[in-house]
Amino acid sequence: MKKLLTALVIATTAASASAMPVTHYTRPAPHYNHAYHAGYHNGKTEAYNHVARALVIGGMIVIGGVIIYRLGQESRWGINESGIVYRF
Repeated sequence: MKKLLTALVIATTAASASAMPVTHYTRPAPHYNHAYHAGYHNGKTEAYNHVARALVIGGMIVIGGVIIYRLGQESRWGINESGIVYRF
């Protein structure tokens, strides 16, 4: 089970990230003098949103993995030379 959890963690965290172009623009074009500040704050907000989303999804995956691990640990189903069996 440890190998399964390790493989799950590696599969979900070992990914390459590439910047995607923003296709929507909700604010009007900022004035030239304020363009840097507007872009800075928009980028900062988007970065916080992406980090928060990644943490929530990662937490849900970890909690789901622990639940599946515990259910498998306490299960009466098993495998032996006869195949899949249920212990009474």
